[in-house]
Amino acid sequence: MEIPADKFAQAGIADQIVITIAEVSTEGYAQVQLNDGQWQSIPGAGNIALNTESTSATYTLTADMLETVQENGMLVRGAYYTVTSVDLIDVTTDNNYDNSVWIGNTVMPSDWSAWQVVPSSSFHAARVGDLLRMRVTDVKAGAQGRISSNHGGTEGWVDMPGTEIVQISGNYFQFTITQAILDELNNYEMIVSGCNYTLTAIDIIDPATIVPLALEVPVTGDDWVWNEGETPSVQVNISNPTANATTANATIAVLTDKAEPVLNDAKSATIAANGSQTVAFELPIDKPGFYQCTISVNDELARSFNIGYAPTQIVSEPDAQSDFDTFWSDLLAALDEVDPQYTLTELPEHSSADRKVYLVEMKSVADGTGNDITVRGYYAEPVGEGIYPALIHFQGYDSDPTTEPWCMNGSDNPGWVELTFSTRGQLINNRPPYENAYGDWFAYGFGDKDNYYYRGAYADAVRAIDFIASRSKTDTRNIFAEGSSQGGALTIAAAALDDRLQAIAPSIQFMGDFPDYFQVGQWPASVAFAQQEALGLSDDEMYAMLSYFDTKNLAPRITCPVITTIGMQDNVCPPHTNIAPYNNLTQVAATDKQISFNPELMHTVPDDWYVTYTEFFNKYMDTTTGIDQATITDQADKCHYTMHGRTLRLSQLQQQSRITVTTIAGAIIESYTPSTSEAAIELPCSGAYIVSVATPAGTQAFKVIAK
Repeated sequence: MEIPADKFAQAGIADQIVITIAEVSTEGYAQVQLNDGQWQSIPGAGNIALNTESTSATYTLTADMLETVQENGMLVRGAYYTVTSVDLIDVTTDNNYDNSVWIGNTVMPSDWSAWQVVPSSSFHAARVGDLLRMRVTDVKAGAQGRISSNHGGTEGWVDMPGTEIVQISGNYFQFTITQAILDELNNYEMIVSGCNYTLTAIDIIDPATIVPLALEVPVTGDDWVWNEGETPSVQVNISNPTANATTANATIAVLTDKAEPVLNDAKSATIAANGSQTVAFELPIDKPGFYQCTISVNDELARSFNIGYAPTQIVSEPDAQSDFDTFWSDLLAALDEVDPQYTLTELPEHSSADRKVYLVEMKSVADGTGNDITVRGYYAEPVGEGIYPALIHFQGYDSDPTTEPWCMNGSDNPGWVELTFSTRGQLINNRPPYENAYGDWFAYGFGDKDNYYYRGAYADAVRAIDFIASRSKTDTRNIFAEGSSQGGALTIAAAALDDRLQAIAPSIQFMGDFPDYFQVGQWPASVAFAQQEALGLSDDEMYAMLSYFDTKNLAPRITCPVITTIGMQDNVCPPHTNIAPYNNLTQVAATDKQISFNPELMHTVPDDWYVTYTEFFNKYMDTTTGIDQATITDQADKCHYTMHGRTLRLSQLQQQSRITVTTIAGAIIESYTPSTSEAAIELPCSGAYIVSVATPAGTQAFKVIAK
């Protein structure tokens, strides 16, 4: 469609060209393109991607665009859509576009399917040291931005030098122009891409034109967390280092972590020369949850940050399927059938006079190929005689296969048996001479609960406990576990599926509350949605499959004490997902669970986290005597057991099995021979018990914890 130049005679900068469209086809890549009447590119008028929901495409006129169309007119081009009208809208606006090299309304959807092209001619006035600012609106949870240069040919898009994908939470994201960036801008098209936001303008700003106010947003409340009934209040401290008084216009936008608007407020203050002032905002929040606050002063971002209101009262409703318990008991039974074949190879370079360190290998349940697999860990065992408490470290997602997996040294923690454990296909199992056979672990077997990666990974976590409990130097009363991120999820799964852990310390945990997770985070939602589309799964089908591995559904099975910690600014495993399993620890007494919030931290734990959880474990260390620990071993399995509250259930009992239950001190609670292969014993009170199952073939003894 051709629009002659005279149609733009009365147009002005910031007026909008609105192209109304219909019948967007899915047969190809639908997009709107603009050229001038000479079939040349219009400066700053990049392509706009369309989807089947699109009804219009809007361009906002910059000075360069206006000059071009007033001289040469405009051609509306593109593919796979129908134009119904083209309108020029006179927009009265308070926005300042004096510094803009591009103005528009490019929606960046969640799947990274749209981008904005800006020609190199738009940056002729840019200088080293200027700010390259992308102004944005409609920022949703998990928004990310990126700038690239289009080298074309076989190179394609190249990351702009010195930049990376950024998390968007304010009203812009920006980079300082270096010589390397300037060279790219002057020689290649710039591409702005990302997800979950709308790009409205691209500015080149001389930082000397910005009044250099110093802005500080301190932590308020209790680590940016408020209890029910309290009124959250946040503030910005504004300092004016200049010799002239200036006006500071402070604004705040508050959203839920699902990007639902809560508050937009503004306050003005006059800051004296060389003076300072605090502007405070009270927030009308009364519903449990996490909220995102963005504070700006004179359009400069002061800070964007998360706060919490009554977070331990957030409801993460369990959605476990009716066969949830059967699914996991069947898996544990399958694991019992696999001979672990433990193999230890000493690592002299890590061993010391205190402890020997080994590479340990063991068999676990089959994966999607149907073959039993080998998983590995690094194991440290004290040299001295006796029994020792044990600590299992479950490891995080293997996001960088070039790193070397951490291995303890023999002198690090000499009073403990210790295992650093890698699940199938990750870390030790993903370094030469071993390799990952699963590709993207979160995607492997997606849609099929019986072949999904985490079915096997959670079984691996239980096998790690099997190994630790099999060692003669392990005090099986005192086996503890910890892990961060994916390791946190594995820690939760291990405690939910096995009663032998005395206490656990999952942190910044992964795999929590998927229906909410995918609304507040970008990853792994992007992987899940791609798999959902490829497999043709409905939302109900996808979330039903994931529910088996969701830590919020596993948490109610946990009976041991739990300590956890959350990074309030975590954008990988956002606080809402971190806290879901904690809030569902229905079998753990309030006095036996502990949570801390770290206001400044993202996806990481505090430097003193090891000290904190070790002190917690020591609090629950069982040091009672009166039982021969040498008898508490998992020999040839004589039965399978589960523990729920104070009810001990035994199954797969062999004929003539004699069951004896004692306290740790050795007092007999129950002793009898059941007439069937199953038995249920109600223990008299909370605490630790030793269960012995004797058969003609031998004896199996193990500890259980009653709540």
